[in-house]
Amino acid sequence: MERLRSERKVAWSYGTGLGVFAGCQAVGVWFPAVKLEVFCRAASWLAAGFLAAPRVETESGFLLDHPRIAVHVVEACSGYDFFSLLYAVLCAIAVRYAARVGLQLFILLPVAVGLTLAANTARIVCAVDARVLCAWLPAGPSAEAMHLAVGVFVFVTILAASCHATRILYAKS
Repeated sequence: MERLRSERKVAWSYGTGLGVFAGCQAVGVWFPAVKLEVFCRAASWLAAGFLAAPRVETESGFLLDHPRIAVHVVEACSGYDFFSLLYAVLCAIAVRYAARVGLQLFILLPVAVGLTLAANTARIVCAVDARVLCAWLPAGPSAEAMHLAVGVFVFVTILAASCHATRILYAKS
């Protein structure tokens, strides 16, 4: 009986994660301003502070006028897909391991937003620093590949650390 209950919790956790991810993606489609106004604005503001670069608002996003390289932070740089994935995984872990789930799903929302802003700020800062350090790379595919690699490294690291910390937190309770 206990094994069946455990298998049902696992199935519910996968379903919850998938539902949360789909819901977040739907919100991003129905309200695209969320990506630019919430995630891009905050991450570009924080990154401008870390890089000591002035931030200028443009039609399609924000321009960080770094002394060595100008960076345009647009909707594609919002980190919204990472937020959707992170929130879905954290909710799935909560459903799998927590005793009372309802309130915790709402508590995890600001946690996921904060972690996404931290991750996206780190990604922007690391991508700018990597581009400045590798100025010898020609603009084009190699620079884009480096930008993508930095983003993947930062996001995967923070996703793995967040999931691990959440599982430890729920295992102790």
